[in-house]
Amino acid sequence: MTLANGWAGVAAALATVLATLVLAAWVLETGSGQAVTQTQALNPAPQPAPPGSLSLPLAGNPQALTLAQRSRDLLVGLAATPGGPIDLLAIPGREWIPRGGLRAWVDARPVKPMPCGRACFRLGVSVMDGSPVSILLRVRQPGAPVAAFRFRFPARLPPAGDRLIRAVNRAMGALQTLEVQETLSAGFAPIRTRYLMRAPDRMRFETSRGQKTILIRDKRWDWEAGRWVESPFPGVEAPSYFWSRATNARVIGRARIRGVPVRVLSVFNRRSGLSWFRLLVAPDDRVLKAEMLTESHFMTHRFVAFDEPLEIEAPG
Repeated sequence: MTLANGWAGVAAALATVLATLVLAAWVLETGSGQAVTQTQALNPAPQPAPPGSLSLPLAGNPQALTLAQRSRDLLVGLAATPGGPIDLLAIPGREWIPRGGLRAWVDARPVKPMPCGRACFRLGVSVMDGSPVSILLRVRQPGAPVAAFRFRFPARLPPAGDRLIRAVNRAMGALQTLEVQETLSAGFAPIRTRYLMRAPDRMRFETSRGQKTILIRDKRWDWEAGRWVESPFPGVEAPSYFWSRATNARVIGRARIRGVPVRVLSVFNRRSGLSWFRLLVAPDDRVLKAEMLTESHFMTHRFVAFDEPLEIEAPG
């Protein structure tokens, strides 16, 4: 199951009804290597970014631990290797972080961030080398309150999650029906969407802003002015998952969700944009909750109703 075939098609349907909202677009790769532009409705709009591409040099290291947090429309994502250093990105949804706009403390000791690329800062500190370390970051944006972020690093690099992410992809890829409850925002005014999916090519969804859409193979129907309006559609693959090509898998902890014990899996995508993911994985390798943080795009998926009876038919 590929992200681009599934969610890019859904986004195109969303854009029809939500065209009055600000649209943010980014490029995602399909499993075949083709590039597809995915558009989602976000509000408010980010300001144009400075020229150049975002980079996080340490994220290319397979030993890197990748973590992220957000505060309103501000994202801080990082990559760290055992023994250090730490590379981090401070990505605002509005004006970009000015020189001197980021300050850092390691276990209450101030550390000077050094530039490592566009919006990238490097902290020359030792982490995951035998002792736990706490990193405090304060980020100042023009016209916004100072945002604080705290990252706690374990004494050692968390165990690799490559086997687990492969098991997750097998378990989730085998599902025939699924319900997904999505929350999507750029830091404000989230859009909530309920998706119902039936393999291999049927989907129905409804948003908190009133859109209703049905997708079946190469056709789609939108609820407009009290009736269903049919139009052609390039096709949808369902179910599909936005972490499908992620790397840097690490098992970073354990938790409980809806009374079920879960493993917390951190993964990262650097192939087309920089995105951080956190997956809560049940004992049967199915994902109960997934979080994605990327530039001006914060999304949470809750997965429910696995393989329950579900029919998705054309209207009328």
